[in-house]
Amino acid sequence: MLSPLHVGVGVQSITPALGEQLTAYGPCKGIADELLLEVAVFSSYQSRIVLVCLDVLCLRRIDCDAIRAAVASAAEIPKSCVMVSCSHTHYGGMCIRDMAPSFGPFNSGYTERFSVLARDAVTEALANLRPCNPFFGKGSATIGINRRKIEDEKCTFAPSPTPIDSSVPVIVFSHVTDGSPLAIIFQHSCHPTCRDGSNGYCSCDWPGSARRFIEKSFPTARVFFLLGACGDIRPAKFQLEDSTKFRMTGDEEMRQLGEIIGKEVVKIILEKKLAQIHNVSLNSVERDIILPYQTLPSRESLVEWSMEDQTETEAGGSKPGPKTDHIKSRAPWARLLLAEPQRLVNNVSFRIQKISFGEQVSILGLEGEIMVEYQLALNQKHPNSIMATLTNGVVSYIPTDKMLSEGGYEVNTAPWVYNQPAPFAGEVERILKSNIEDIMNSS
Repeated sequence: MLSPLHVGVGVQSITPALGEQLTAYGPCKGIADELLLEVAVFSSYQSRIVLVCLDVLCLRRIDCDAIRAAVASAAEIPKSCVMVSCSHTHYGGMCIRDMAPSFGPFNSGYTERFSVLARDAVTEALANLRPCNPFFGKGSATIGINRRKIEDEKCTFAPSPTPIDSSVPVIVFSHVTDGSPLAIIFQHSCHPTCRDGSNGYCSCDWPGSARRFIEKSFPTARVFFLLGACGDIRPAKFQLEDSTKFRMTGDEEMRQLGEIIGKEVVKIILEKKLAQIHNVSLNSVERDIILPYQTLPSRESLVEWSMEDQTETEAGGSKPGPKTDHIKSRAPWARLLLAEPQRLVNNVSFRIQKISFGEQVSILGLEGEIMVEYQLALNQKHPNSIMATLTNGVVSYIPTDKMLSEGGYEVNTAPWVYNQPAPFAGEVERILKSNIEDIMNSS
């Protein structure tokens, strides 16, 4: 008897053309890796769900919704049965609207192509549906380190040994007759920020290296990467003269880091450290919740901050001050809020989605850059789940209550980067964890 579950895969290139704007690194000058839009269609009886993975930094909800609508139409399913997840490569096309100016101008034409390409990939996937048996396993490997060092209850951007999550969860969909993998989903929690992108070359960073290693070992499979909760985790590479400071890597070190994760995935499969998922039942549940902000800034404060990147002249005029990095200057953000006061709202909508394969094996998609502490909590209560961040959109970094008192980039600077009106309020951790637990326990 054939398995009731079928899987089909499709792929399209989203590699920017030479000259197209990259995220924060100017026009594309070369291609280190091909960037992909991948689709997996899962079908069982009358149920169907679709996973879309893109090699981009992130996408706002409006652009994810456009992709989801195109995919849903092609697959003849509700939009709520489509999940769109981003790999968070920092070396792809500039497809994220409404970001700090230092990221470069939003490339609307590039982003609008995704819906058409996703539809084409779904059409390809539907044409090659194959009966399969699903398996779940989990390994362990470490390539990252926490980047929030706490001293005197305050945060600095420096290496800290904990907390991290070393888990490498894997879902494999193998052909029912010969057992060959048709689709492999893997996840790990580490920022894809190995390379120095100043040379203007686009790249998938370490996830692309991991994906290529896995595909070389299993040429029959299409491999999908999901980014775990790594809002406070980055590659564990340090300056030779000062191990308290991070450094970027060359392409060879990046490849080695990716292959550490790739080798663990291959090991899990070859050594059969997988449990078959029985009683397959496809399901998708999603929910929009409200996350509150702290007290909004006053107009007087915004006016003061808006001039922080300028210096006064003796004649009383002004001229541009020293060039400041976007993670240190809030002046462009303040000017934006002064120009568009409608942005000064007290809360923001945040989307949660869970797609399930049966027997408590599921993927939990969250609309933001999530701190690893949330994933560690999920792992403890739901060990057969995979957290996928930057899914169906991005709001901002989502801190824990403890982080709010410690400060740091993820708390104080993130609003300027993502154009939030204020940092998140202390209730955010309780609200998010409560809703995660509720949706994880739903059918």
